[in-house]
Amino acid sequence: MKKILIALLAMATFASADNFVVGADLAYGLVDTDTSVNGTSVKQDTETTGVRIKGGYDFTDFRVLGYVQYEDYADDIVLTTEKSNLSYGLEVDYKLNLSNNLKGYVGVAVGLGTKDLGSNDYASSVDYDEIALRAGILYNQFEAGIEAKRRSLDSVTNSGITIQEDDEIIGFYIGMNFDI
Repeated sequence: MKKILIALLAMATFASADNFVVGADLAYGLVDTDTSVNGTSVKQDTETTGVRIKGGYDFTDFRVLGYVQYEDYADDIVLTTEKSNLSYGLEVDYKLNLSNNLKGYVGVAVGLGTKDLGSNDYASSVDYDEIALRAGILYNQFEAGIEAKRRSLDSVTNSGITIQEDDEIIGFYIGMNFDI
């Protein structure tokens, strides 16, 4: 919770500057999870939905945005039945001018987060880092895009059993951005 408050405070501090934007996205993704238990790998598929709040600077050719994101996972067969994520990070996008009000962009996002594992015998949560490649369009305040994300979770060891999980997520998002 402290991390969210610090991120929101940092966004609010810079909000009075020129070219500052805030926004929110709704996201949906298909997750391919590779879970390794003491070296034995199990693959599974699930889905995730999320909301991302962001703020940063939007310049003529690029934009730099900080974000805080909350996600819910659908079933996860190996560890528990429900999971959620809380992450924060940075998006950097290069913008392409397609027409007067329409812009395309390609970019990258990097972040850190915590995955809630629910109630299981190993751990209640695990930290992770993630990197994503993004592409999308901006039309006035509206935004839509696709994202390919790789999430590497820290391993969890309990009673001699080590679990390592990595997620690959392909998804899309829609949202709105506002100049302040």
